[in-house]
Parts: sequence; C-alpha cells; structure tokens
Amino acid sequence: MGDFAKFAENGYYHCVSDHFGEFPPQIVRGTRVDPELGRTGAFLQSNGDVFFNLFYPDANEIKIRIGYQNTAELVLEKTEDGYFCGTYHYPELIDQRGKRTIKIYIDGILHIEPRIPVIGGDIPENYIDLPDLEWDDYLIKDVPHGSVSYDIYWSKTAHEWRRCLVYTPYEYRHEPDKKYPVMYLHHGGNGNETQWFFGGKANFILDNLIAEGKAEPFIIVCNYNSPHFSMDASKHRDEYEYGMEEFCRILLEDCIPYIEKEYRVIADKWHRATAGLSYGCMVTSYTGLGHPEVFGNVGLISGGLRCKDYAPKLEDNHHFDWMKGNNRAFLDAYRLVYRSSGTVEFYDSNDHKEDEAFLEAEGILKLPNFHREWFEGGRHQTRIDQITAIEN
Repeated sequence: MGDFAKFAENGYYHCVSDHFGEFPPQIVRGTRVDPELGRTGAFLQSNGDVFFNLFYPDANEIKIRIGYQNTAELVLEKTEDGYFCGTYHYPELIDQRGKRTIKIYIDGILHIEPRIPVIGGDIPENYIDLPDLEWDDYLIKDVPHGSVSYDIYWSKTAHEWRRCLVYTPYEYRHEPDKKYPVMYLHHGGNGNETQWFFGGKANFILDNLIAEGKAEPFIIVCNYNSPHFSMDASKHRDEYEYGMEEFCRILLEDCIPYIEKEYRVIADKWHRATAGLSYGCMVTSYTGLGHPEVFGNVGLISGGLRCKDYAPKLEDNHHFDWMKGNNRAFLDAYRLVYRSSGTVEFYDSNDHKEDEAFLEAEGILKLPNFHREWFEGGRHQTRIDQITAIEN
C-alpha cells in the first residue's frame, strides 16, 4: 500500500499550530503538559492508517466520522486507563485523501478536540490530512520559504475594518525592484480568509513549486467572502445584510486598491487572477466572469458558475450574459479560464451539469483559453497545485 513514513515524520505536522504525528515526550506545541494528554490525538501511521487515541475517562462512547462523503463511522474502544482508541485503515480512506474535516461525537454531542488540528471559519472543525503518495508538495521542505502577512484595510463598502491574508514569495523580500502577478483566492463555505494557508497550506505548496521551477513567483490574497446574515429579528433569518454583490464591491473597490498601493504587484488584468473553491468558485464566477475588465485569469474549482445566494437559477445569473454567442469577446477577455471538477461530485449535481451544458452550447469548452480538467473518482475537492496553472 506504500510507505507513509515521510509524511508522518515531516515537520509540517508541527508547524502553524498543527500536529499530526508523534509528540516529543511530554511536550505539545512547546508547552509541558500532563504526559497522558501528550498521547492524545490523531496519528498517521507509516502504512497510511490513522490511529485515534483520545483521553476522556469520564465519557461512555466516542464516535468519529471523516468528511461528509458517507465515510463509515468509527466507534472508538474504551480502555481501562481512560483512553478511547481506534483506527481508520488506509483502504477505507483512499478516496478521502487531502485535508478532511472530522466530526467527533462524545456521548452523542459534537465536540471540538483541541489536541487535533482545528480549522477556523464560520464553524470551527477538527481536521486531519490524508497524504497522497503521488503528491507531497504541501510538506515543509528545505527550500526558500515565503511569508504570510495579516493586513488590515478599511472597507468603505462595508463600513468596517477588514482583514486579508497575503502570501509573498521568498524572493519578494530580496528583489525590491521586482513586481509580481497577484491572485485573489477565495475560500469555500463555512470557511474564512485563513483556510487556504492554515488548512490548505498554499504557502508551503507555492514555496515548493516555485523552488522546483513548476510555478513562477506570484502573490496570493485571501479575504473573508461569506455573506453576512441580518441580526434584525424583524427580518427573515436567511436575509443577508450583504452577500455576493457586496463582497464583489469590497474586493474591487477596497481590497484590490489597497493591495496595489501596499504591495509590488503588476497592476493590470493580465497579471491579476481570481480563483476559488466551492462557494469560493461561485464568488470567482461572479467577480471574474462578471468583470473581465479587471481579471484576465479565472480559476473555477469544484463549484458552479451560478451564485446561489444571489440567483440560484442559471438563467437568472446575468453576470456572464456578455459571453453568450460571443466567443470573440471571451477570447479577447481572458488569457486563461480554468475549470476543474471531481467526476463523482459533478455527476451528483444537476447544477454542475446545467453549467456544463451552457458552456458546451456556447462553444466555450472548445476555446483555446478555456481549460477543463477532470479528477477521476474525485469528490468535492481539487488539489491546490492546480491553481498554479492560473498564474503560469
């Protein structure tokens, strides 16, 4: 089945407040703790299995589910010394490779375990990484490493301070006269601006791909893109104070001007990209396909062309009306439009099928600046190394 030892031993699992391997004796994240708690967590084995060992002596039952794709439930076995332990065997996980959220139920109540990595967002969740033996670019390697900065800017659109995370490649600090392309990368539903870095490891991946000559250095900017719900009790509980349209204005009128003032970016559409996953794919569609004067490169990853919080029906999405019957305009507008899907998620979604039929009917699928990629057997996921195609 393969040797996962290099993944289990890599320092990546001890970086950025993550852990996913054996702890140094009695030490968790540099702090001395009860040695019993130091043995608590999720541990990748050299054969690809994931072993859970959770210390809850007062609990009666612990169950774990990985992801949301009907993975079999794992019931942990309680030991005499207060641990609950159990193993997901690699063959059960082969279709779950990548970052996967896990749900831990302690006596029937969903629980966040602080000694297993937690990804923040609208809903904090535990997660584990399930390695792919054919792809190790997200590990920390002995290459020059870029930086991730937290930037604060004022949004006149939202009338509030906003935070974005900005990745700059290693050479940015050492070549002060050089300017760089920039990608505005959008997270999926229930996420936030931290997820492409703290969960997706975009910085490590770009460090490695740049070092290997597989990607040109570029800047990544991540914003919080999810809609704000109204807190006014007189309004419907699903009514937005702002949604897709307002975020698009924040991006175009507030964030991009800030980035182009504060960072050395090449400020033209041909060196400006927008890309996103899932809900972030819909954000990308609305910003990228809706504003070809701003973006010359678009990445639509595991998601639809339509904007569900804006207009669920394809015919009600008018941000790409200009594309209809106008292949010449599409060819002139973009250097690259990239769309990827897992085959499983695609065939499970009528929305994706309708979007594909639209692209085919308009002849866009055959245009030289449109690249369609399929991941056989893939679910709601796409490997992040594919986003580099948008800036290469």
